[in-house]
Formats: sequence, structure tokens, C-alpha cells
Amino acid sequence: MMIFANSKFYYWIKLLRVYQWSKNLLIFLPLIATKQFQYGILIDTFLLFMIFSLFLSNTYIINDIIDIKDDQKHPRKKYRPIAIGKISKKSAKIFCLVSFAFLTPLIFFNYSVNITLYFTLYILLSIFYSKIIKKIIFIDLVFLVLFFLLRIYLGGEFNNIEISYWLAGFSFFLFLSLATLKRSTELNNYNHARKYEKKHFKFLVTIGITSSIISMIILIFYIRSDNFQNYHNENYLFYLLPIILITWLLRANYLSFKKKLIDDPILFLLKDKLSYLFFLITLIIINS
Repeated sequence: MMIFANSKFYYWIKLLRVYQWSKNLLIFLPLIATKQFQYGILIDTFLLFMIFSLFLSNTYIINDIIDIKDDQKHPRKKYRPIAIGKISKKSAKIFCLVSFAFLTPLIFFNYSVNITLYFTLYILLSIFYSKIIKKIIFIDLVFLVLFFLLRIYLGGEFNNIEISYWLAGFSFFLFLSLATLKRSTELNNYNHARKYEKKHFKFLVTIGITSSIISMIILIFYIRSDNFQNYHNENYLFYLLPIILITWLLRANYLSFKKKLIDDPILFLLKDKLSYLFFLITLIIINS
């Protein structure tokens, strides 16, 4: 195990941030919302998920190349493969060029113009975020939310499923709460987060908790909307409110305040056993 942990393969996997692929599961959300679980649709969507994930891994590499100096000063990010010198900038750039040379025609010739535009928009916004936006406090949070929403709309576009305003609103405030949780946790643990300072901590926590509550209010309207009731039993779905709000969002904020949460909520989700239990219960309720 130790040999693998020190191998080039390990550092390349780490550079690709495979754990971040979990965010791309949002591509399946429109299918879950409309209960479209046909085998063919799921396979096609899974292939899109894999291609999109590989495509986005290149954006993380580009971000690491741009951020190398800042990462080397960060107590945790300094161990990233490029920052620590395990993978050279030249090798990372060559990988991106080869990867884009392979993925670009694959996307262009196999998917519609709209799907191709989603890929293009994401990479452009990602570069814009890395170069400029991430240095602007609070505006960076909006962009983080936008990246999540693009995944949902990509899944909807691919499967010809219209994303309702209620689902979009619920998702916006839910992911805003996660974005503020990420920044407030960084501040709490490391005393810095991008351009944020300690004086912003309480405001970030307030935004996070308020966004969580607003997302739950919108979820109530979403559950009661005609668009949702065509596919689900609303009586069961109201049980989602305490599961999402109390057992996960508020719990995550509490753990962050107690410095028991790492600065990436995604890693928290992947390592937290209770989160898996909540996710399983949520799936059972949605498909009741």
C-alpha cells in the first residue's frame, strides 16, 4: 500500500482529483427527479458522466498550474502533486493538451451542439474563475454555485428534461450553503481562505445557515409543484426536509464550527458514514 502511495500513478490520480468526480453525479439528478431509470438512458448518461469527469479533471490541472505559488504556501494544498514537485508543470501541460486533443473530437462528433456548448462554457468559466473571480470575495461563491447548476442543466439537456425553476432555486441555495461552508471552514481551520479574513467568518456562517433554510422552503414549494407531483408521492417527500436540513446541513456547519470538518465538504461527504446513510434514506424516499 505504501509503495502505491508513493508511485507516479498515485500522484496522477491525485492530480486528476478523481474524488471530485462525485460532484458530477448531479448529471443524474434530472433522471432521479423524473424517475427515468431505463437501462439505455442510464448507460448513455453514465458515459456522459465519465467523459465530463475526464474533461473537468483537466480544469483542475489547469487550476493547479495557475495556483502553484499560492498552493505552496497553503498548509494542505502544498502537498498537491504539482505544488510538491511530484509532477512537473511541463508534464501536466502535455497531459492537458493530449487529453483535450482526444476528448474534443469525441464530444464534438458524438453529442449535440448544445451539449458541446455546455462543455465549452464550463471550461471557459473555470479558467475565468481561476484567473480572476476566485480573488473576489462573495462573487466567487456565486461561481461555485454556477458550476454545480451547470452539471444539473447538462443532465437535463442531454436527456431532454426541463429543469423547473423550483429545482433550480432549491439547488442554488443548497449549493450556496455548501460553498460558504467550504470558505468558513477554511477560515476556521487555517485563518485564511482566498481573500477572506477572520472578520468575514460570522457573515459566511450566517449566509450558509440562511441559504440552507431558504433551500428547504423552496423544496417545500418544489414538492408541491405540478412538475414534481407527476412523478412522486409528496407525502413521503416531506421527510426529506429534516434529513437534509437537520441531519446534514446543520450538522456539517456544527462540525465546521467545532473544527472537526475539513475544508472540502465533498471529502466530508465521501468519508462520513452517516452521510451515506442519509443518502440511502433519501433515495428510498424519492423512489417511494
